[in-house]
Amino acid sequence: MKMENDKDKKEKKVNDFIEWAKLNVKKFLWSEINCFDETNFVGGVIDAGAELNDGTFAVIDFKSAKEAYFNHFVQCAGYDLQLSKNGGHTTGGEKIFILEKPITKYLVFPFGGKELRAWEMTDTKQLKRAFEALVAVYRVKGLLGYKSSQVQVVPVFQAAQESPNGGQVSEEQRQAVAARMRADRARALGDKRSTAELKAT
Repeated sequence: MKMENDKDKKEKKVNDFIEWAKLNVKKFLWSEINCFDETNFVGGVIDAGAELNDGTFAVIDFKSAKEAYFNHFVQCAGYDLQLSKNGGHTTGGEKIFILEKPITKYLVFPFGGKELRAWEMTDTKQLKRAFEALVAVYRVKGLLGYKSSQVQVVPVFQAAQESPNGGQVSEEQRQAVAARMRADRARALGDKRSTAELKAT
């Protein structure tokens, strides 16, 4: 009985997606297409892509999760980078198409939730930057041969005892660390205000 209920729920969500597509999709551009980027040494298979009724091109990704997460959209951005650079390919490596215009929307459909709906993000530029940054971190980690077993762990109290002033942090040091954190946050957010202007935030 439970298996039948689960099957019914899945079929309902598939039908929900079909209804969404009828209302929002002008035409589907691809399904299960292969992509790659030799510069970043990555590749993948994109679930679907579509031209929406408003004329925008979108990457569509299906997930089994209950909701869409940030990393899902970063994954879509990776697909975007690969597809925009090298086009879509068959599993045998034959190029099928190249994009006619840029992708400007990422749509994630989490099939694990109670109700199926489209989660979307349109800041594709920042998401592509996030993908490239994560790939860079992964590659550096590999180059360093990082393993947690190779890292020396020093207890906090031991590090404090071994510091020149016995672990005491001066007010000047606190302010310097706080200023650096504000500056880092400003850079991360693209904030053009000065560090001094961020003191109150």
